[in-house]
Amino acid sequence: MFQVASIHTLKIPSCKRDFYSHSGSLNTNQLLDSFTCLSFEEAGHTLAKKTIELLTGMNEERKMLIAAGMDGFLSESIQAYEEAYQELIMEGREENRKTKHRYARQDAATLLNRLEKYSRNHLLFLHDFNVYFDDNMSERDLRKVKNRQKMAGGFRKTSGAEMYCSILTIVETTKRRGQSIMENLKRLFKGTPAIF
Repeated sequence: MFQVASIHTLKIPSCKRDFYSHSGSLNTNQLLDSFTCLSFEEAGHTLAKKTIELLTGMNEERKMLIAAGMDGFLSESIQAYEEAYQELIMEGREENRKTKHRYARQDAATLLNRLEKYSRNHLLFLHDFNVYFDDNMSERDLRKVKNRQKMAGGFRKTSGAEMYCSILTIVETTKRRGQSIMENLKRLFKGTPAIF
């Protein structure tokens, strides 16, 4: 039996560009871009740097714990990190009240509301080490399908795209589990797939 954490994006219009907030994980590049856009260019907040330091610090400690063979943070550490995250959001709200530019204040408020509303999702990587800190792996997986779609001929029918995705799912799953792709494909055709 496998547990699955859903990783998906919520589109957030902000700072004349689109940024994404991930429900299962947090894409650090987009978070950094959004904070950079909101804080340095428009509002002059110090929140961006502090939040980046906190999140990367959490991830570094997580990596050390994984390397040491641990399967999770101590509950006290999780509580301390969550409190620090909430304090940064409150600090951001204070800084935002002092912002003179109406649109910058509005964009920052939208971002802060999102960070607060989805804080449990953003910090899910603290609670469950099976959840990645970023979504780079899922983006790499989607890139294969997107590249295939752009090729001459691409997918002529929806059924072709569905078959391609089914095959790719099996191949990628077996690779991630360190299993033989050919052996699993043989078992699949015999009716006894090993990955399910």
